[in-house]
Amino acid sequence: MFLGSVLLMSWAGCDVEPPVGEELAEVDEAEGELAEGEAAEDAGGAEEQGVLPGLPDLTTGPRSSAANYFTPVGTHDTFNCSKIAGWVKDGDTTAPTWVTIDRYAPYPYGEHVATVLADLYRADLPFADKYHGFSINTPASLKTGEVETIYIHGINVDGDGNWDVNANSPLLSGTGKSFCCGTKCLKPDVQNP
Repeated sequence: MFLGSVLLMSWAGCDVEPPVGEELAEVDEAEGELAEGEAAEDAGGAEEQGVLPGLPDLTTGPRSSAANYFTPVGTHDTFNCSKIAGWVKDGDTTAPTWVTIDRYAPYPYGEHVATVLADLYRADLPFADKYHGFSINTPASLKTGEVETIYIHGINVDGDGNWDVNANSPLLSGTGKSFCCGTKCLKPDVQNP
């Protein structure tokens, strides 16, 4: 399609006629070959960037279900030596959803730490259904004595509460929090007390 657009644009304002019939078929074949080559290049580039083929991308993509109208909202409230906590709600259902926690970078570029069900009661939430909180003990793998940064995605679910891997699962508000916990830290939790 790109090649055809360029060819049509190059004929605008010129005395040259665009191809018709068999000539047009040749242009379509050339576009097909170009598209195949671009797809192969894109697949190779994705592997080089650390995206593994076959894994669902939880951050982008079309909504696959007619019953999935809303994107989850929520907040990453706490990240310290004792806990990681916050809340997430998907407007398609009152059922709890999940969060995924990654270190170093958001999914799919970071390292997966945990997937947590967000079903804890939160009186402060502005919804009639308030069971959308999550809280876990900070894993030992994050207590390295170095500054660690985590990113939390709210998982998009459909109207039945099922994880929709083809839908947008955005980062929670306030995520990208950092902390230092371990014997090498000068002041543990100085970033996020």
